[in-house]
Amino acid sequence: MPKLAARLTAQFVLLLGLFAVSLMFIAVVAAWGLGQTRDSADRLYNDHLQTAQLTANFGQEIDDTYETAQALLLAAGTPRQAELTNTLFTDNVPAVEILLSDLQRAHAQDPANERALVQAMVASWARFRATWTPAALLAAAPDRVGTEAELQAAFGPTEGVTDQLQVIERQDASQAHRRGDQAYYAALVLIGAAAAVGLLLGVAFVVFISKRVLPRALAPEKSQADFAQAMQLAGSVEEAQGLLKRHLERIIPKSAAVVFNRTTAGRLEAVTAIDAASPLLGALESATDRSCTAVRTSREHQSQHGEEQLLNCSVCSDCPGSSICTPLTAGGQVIGSVLVNRIEMLAVDDNRRIRDSITQAAPVLANLRTLATAEMQAATDALTDLPNKRSVQEALPRFVAQASRSLTPLAVLSIDLDHFKSINDTFGHGRGDDVLAAVGAVLRSSLRASDFAGRNGGEEFLILLPATGADAALVFAERLRLALRQINIPTVNRAITASIGIAVLPDHAGDARRLEMAADQALYSAKRDGRDRVALATTVATDATAAADSDPDSDPATVGAAGA
Repeated sequence: MPKLAARLTAQFVLLLGLFAVSLMFIAVVAAWGLGQTRDSADRLYNDHLQTAQLTANFGQEIDDTYETAQALLLAAGTPRQAELTNTLFTDNVPAVEILLSDLQRAHAQDPANERALVQAMVASWARFRATWTPAALLAAAPDRVGTEAELQAAFGPTEGVTDQLQVIERQDASQAHRRGDQAYYAALVLIGAAAAVGLLLGVAFVVFISKRVLPRALAPEKSQADFAQAMQLAGSVEEAQGLLKRHLERIIPKSAAVVFNRTTAGRLEAVTAIDAASPLLGALESATDRSCTAVRTSREHQSQHGEEQLLNCSVCSDCPGSSICTPLTAGGQVIGSVLVNRIEMLAVDDNRRIRDSITQAAPVLANLRTLATAEMQAATDALTDLPNKRSVQEALPRFVAQASRSLTPLAVLSIDLDHFKSINDTFGHGRGDDVLAAVGAVLRSSLRASDFAGRNGGEEFLILLPATGADAALVFAERLRLALRQINIPTVNRAITASIGIAVLPDHAGDARRLEMAADQALYSAKRDGRDRVALATTVATDATAAADSDPDSDPATVGAAGA
């Protein structure tokens, strides 16, 4: 999980960095575009000013031309006529025509009212040029160059027009400058607002990712990590199997998970709870390990109810909806399987999570099984397949404590086989082992699920009967004694008998040690009375009586019992 968290965090930081870079890039581009817009406004402003200046120059040239023409009128018939004519058509007229041409181009895209003013000046200039030509002026009689009226007719329409155009251009320049400034500052405000909104969105994005997206993205991995940690803390195979079931049902919503165990007898049994309405209950009644396709093939098996498959599974084929059964493999062997069933279709991610969970659980289950087997072997007598002396000494205080908490009686049966040393001496230790194994089988078959029986050393056995009083214990012990007499070892031609002593908590003792002493005292009493019988403790055991009864020299009968 730490690696995934680091990877997602790195990706998130990279994404956030790209977002910041993109925001900065957009801001730079916007600022550049804004600068270009202002430059365009400045150029428009300058164009209007230049046009205004051009108009002013044109007006000045018109005035100069008019003055030269007036001077020419006054100099008619004088030597200056030719000089003024040359000045008029060499300097003034070309300058006016150049400026007029420039004005026409400058006002080509202007509003109609401005173009109309320019056209009026063009028409007036055309009238002037039509009558005032060099040839006409030089060929005219000295006293007939032109009149003031003709000059006024030519220049009259242009009077004040240039002033109007200048006013218009300066107004346009001022307006263009104002609009440019307004657009610039409005755009600047918009860019600032957009940047602020972008930053706020970025912060919101960061909060959303960190609070919602990342936790959701990490939730499956966190769940897997929690599951792995919980599995490491499991103290038994059963606890680990329950953890696996709950984990799968948590990560796959609306699903039901069942863990199956493959027994040494070739059976398939469910080791976690199954819903009472599940078709698995009926399928498991006669199921073997080969009934489960996942166990038989050692491969994951998926099925959808109602879909015909090439290889059907007789265990889960009747389960509604979608199912996936995964083998549990440990040490190269399939020890069981895990079935996950859901009405809705299982997604690809669901399959991956199931596989990951089972992969994590399998080695833990294998270790716990190995540990449980080792503990069972360490606590089990190999010959009788009953708990050994250590297990007996651990079980007795536990059963006493449970009986004390529940305020129920607890019967302890101390059993000793009669004349067992003689069996070993007469028929050999091999036959003696056969007798012990047969006794172990009889004891196991006689117990309830809540009872306990163990070999307490040699030919001695101890049975614990919870919630059992003296009368019930006597009935049980007598039935057991008769069952032991039915043991038939072909190579041992004598009856197998046992002496049984009974003590009950709290009638004969108040703690585990004294309760066992009381049962032993009753056993010694049965030995003294002739063996092959049941005896109930008659007195409360004390340390003194226990010491006396356990001293071989205190009673000759006890010596016989000890050697029996």
